[in-house]
Amino acid sequence: MESEGAEGPDEVAGVLADAFALNATVVAAAALTAGSGLLAARWITDSAHGRGSRHVDR
Repeated sequence: MESEGAEGPDEVAGVLADAFALNATVVAAAALTAGSGLLAARWITDSAHGRGSRHVDR
């Protein structure tokens, strides 16, 4: 019989799984943010150099 407050292997595994899922979520969010930032930087620099602009001066 387990005493109050003692954690069994199932509870420890649950805590580790929750921590891993949170870590994976944070890594995925960081990757998406970095990719978005790189695409935005490319778009901004292309526009600044006139290569990505569709604006036509008349």
